[in-house]
Amino acid sequence: MVPSFNIPKLLLLGCLLVGRAASQQLLIQSSIYQGVSASPCTRLLNGTSAIGCQNAGDVGILRKVSTDGELTTALSDGIPSKYSLVLPYSLLTRPNVQKMIQSGKVAGILLLKNVTGFADPSTFSPGETYPNFQFSFYSKSSSAYAWNPTANGLIYDNIPIPIASIWQLDNGSKASVDAVLQAVAFNANRGYSQFPLYSFQFDTLMHAVQDAPTCLRRATCDPLGGWSVWSTFSQTISKTDQKPIIVVSSKLDALSFFHDYSTGLSERSGMIASIAIADALSKSPRSISELQKHIMFTFFNAEAWGFSGSRRFVKDIAQFTCKSNTPTSICPYSSGCNNPCVPDSNFTNINFDRIESVLEFGSVLGSGATGAANFYLHTHDTSNAAATSLIGLLKGPAVSPINGTGSASAVQINSATTPSDAGLPPGSAHSFISQKRSIGTVFVSDFNTQFESKYIDGEFDDFQRYSDASISNMCAMVNKTSRALWTLASGTNDVAPAAVGVNCTLVRVLVDCFTRNITCGFFHQLKGVSGTASQLTGYSGVFQFAKLPTGIPFLVQSLMNRAVRSSTGTTCSEDKDCGDNECISGQCYPRSSKVHPAFGTGLSWDESIGKWQVNDLSEPTWVESRWTFTRYRIFQVLSPTYQAIELVVGVVLTLAGVFGTILSQRFVNKRFKVE
Repeated sequence: MVPSFNIPKLLLLGCLLVGRAASQQLLIQSSIYQGVSASPCTRLLNGTSAIGCQNAGDVGILRKVSTDGELTTALSDGIPSKYSLVLPYSLLTRPNVQKMIQSGKVAGILLLKNVTGFADPSTFSPGETYPNFQFSFYSKSSSAYAWNPTANGLIYDNIPIPIASIWQLDNGSKASVDAVLQAVAFNANRGYSQFPLYSFQFDTLMHAVQDAPTCLRRATCDPLGGWSVWSTFSQTISKTDQKPIIVVSSKLDALSFFHDYSTGLSERSGMIASIAIADALSKSPRSISELQKHIMFTFFNAEAWGFSGSRRFVKDIAQFTCKSNTPTSICPYSSGCNNPCVPDSNFTNINFDRIESVLEFGSVLGSGATGAANFYLHTHDTSNAAATSLIGLLKGPAVSPINGTGSASAVQINSATTPSDAGLPPGSAHSFISQKRSIGTVFVSDFNTQFESKYIDGEFDDFQRYSDASISNMCAMVNKTSRALWTLASGTNDVAPAAVGVNCTLVRVLVDCFTRNITCGFFHQLKGVSGTASQLTGYSGVFQFAKLPTGIPFLVQSLMNRAVRSSTGTTCSEDKDCGDNECISGQCYPRSSKVHPAFGTGLSWDESIGKWQVNDLSEPTWVESRWTFTRYRIFQVLSPTYQAIELVVGVVLTLAGVFGTILSQRFVNKRFKVE
């Protein structure tokens, strides 16, 4: 007689057994592995190559290395095991990374910051000596001027081993650091050769390979970029109004080796200067929109990657053709254009040919205890009338108002004395003059012939590099600049009203909030910002049409909405209380500031095939690799000999299990006569 089976009960029993097995597996994993929170070095690609780091779950014995001598010893100690090296940032140099790769002894690199025994380096700038030279106004020159002589170019290397970093900022990161240091101490006491030892696993597989055209075709990467912000007091600006336009420009994004730590003090100081100028001009008793020239503020994203934000903005305002207004799932906007995708068409009111000059702010906060006592004015053409007029208004002594700083600060603003082959420092202005050389340019900075900061384009370019004097001096420069802009925009060289002056308290608050404490009281009151994060990364991230600004661009847009227009008089607690307007600091303000896509001008979205593609290799084409997850784990390993024995035993047991299953199945079939 063939036995009967209760199928539902068997299925239930099977599910229970599977669930129990899964929970036991998680329990076993948690008892074997200790998770560590770290930030990865990720992979980026352009039209011809790949940069950044790559790995596929590499594992190595944890070993701390503090000096070049200790590194040499670790790479030549004769021990057959690979190492996961724990280093201070001072050892993350191009020669050292190449040495570690070539040795074949390094599974990965883990860097620690804000940890005793891991001092900050005296200089750390992994960018380029001339950032984005190939997309600059001078790209056809025979050589690039070294604006950043300390740069080592490490960001742009293709590194076949994983590198990660832990910054000890809170209890969570402290727990990860403690786990690593305890494991390192255990291994050191056993001479890195007496097993068991602690290993570290890097599991951050980047899916993209080769270059941008390849990974976009395979859908394993996404365009690098975000949203730029632009704003003007002139709400009726149009292509036909014939008023000259003065552009005030700065960057939103920042560069660093680890994108999570792109704090970008230098870049954010220029951004804060622009916001403070808009606030100062908003106090004018005479409406700025009534002056003879428009003043337009631009905050460009993805500038670290080929001036992508400014190049796309310039390209679109110079010539833009909308092919379709039908919303799609990729581009859901009804008030702009859907092919190419833009959320609104307000930028088409800007007459590019009427742009008279570009005033750009680079790094303007200085560094050290005294800050920048001098500021410098750079231009690409000393004979340009618009640039000459602006430089004439800016040069000379500048004094800050006494409001929030305790005392006035006096600084000097000078013309830069760079060599004739230097030209304009790298920045957004290059995108404008590459399109039209006759535009006047003035680049304001805290450096003369070379970058002052030894940490620019790196993660150490942070709030620890400035002082109270830095803010006071910056405030003096911004105050004079805001008044000079009013005079220039008047068209008749009128003296700016006394009310036009910078709010140094606002400058101080913005510096603190943007560089040290993003959840500060001011931002909480402005837009309800809250949480535990102390800093927001300046890395632009990946671009998505349907995902409107968050983070820094979102805050800048709100600050500019508040500066260029008055409140409607309606109180609010959230945006929905304001209808089409925005709730800012408990008041409704018109959404006057606009956003614009910021991704490489060598990339485009092909609506017909539903994919991104590279359409011009001579333009910026940066993309970021996709990855499934990032995972870092510490666990104990036995000797290679014991592991080999375990493997053999495991194989034997597996084969025995297979044969046992086959024999059991035959027995059951025969016993119960199952066909």
